[in-house]
Amino acid sequence: DPVWSVEEARRLAAQLPDARMLELPGADHVPWSGDGEAVLAAIQAFIADVPTAVLGTSLAATVLAARLQVAEPHAAEDFEEAFRRELALHRGVPLTGERADIRLGVFDSAGCAVRCAQGLAAAMRGLGHALAIGVDTGELRAGLELTGPVVMAAAALASAAEAGTISVGAAARS
Repeated sequence: DPVWSVEEARRLAAQLPDARMLELPGADHVPWSGDGEAVLAAIQAFIADVPTAVLGTSLAATVLAARLQVAEPHAAEDFEEAFRRELALHRGVPLTGERADIRLGVFDSAGCAVRCAQGLAAAMRGLGHALAIGVDTGELRAGLELTGPVVMAAAALASAAEAGTISVGAAARS
């Protein structure tokens, strides 16, 4: 790169805690030129390690819990596809939960979670399926799995919600 030498990048990386230096073939440092797939893979690998390195033991987050109301043959497949799509669209991350009938997603803001809930409900309604969705904000504990009171609260809201409704907890509303 005519502006930044690789030696300068190596020196900077050596001074930053938990930094990773990755050298890829090419004549510059901009991510949109050269092998974009390799750059994307490196970024995804780095981000995948962030929760254990940065998050600590707990954080404030908004959790969306969605429950499919019917057990029609293709409804579950439609639900999984719509859930993954809407989470990605609204910057959500899927969580694994103890209940097989509820899908969970975590968001950095209540607004993103509510917009995801609206999109998910509309997508499923368009396919003729009803969802009950709960959204709440609170403490999320990081560890091997993400758990905490907010997961239980959002799941309880989804369990109590009527088909076709989105129930938003007080903390997420404020």
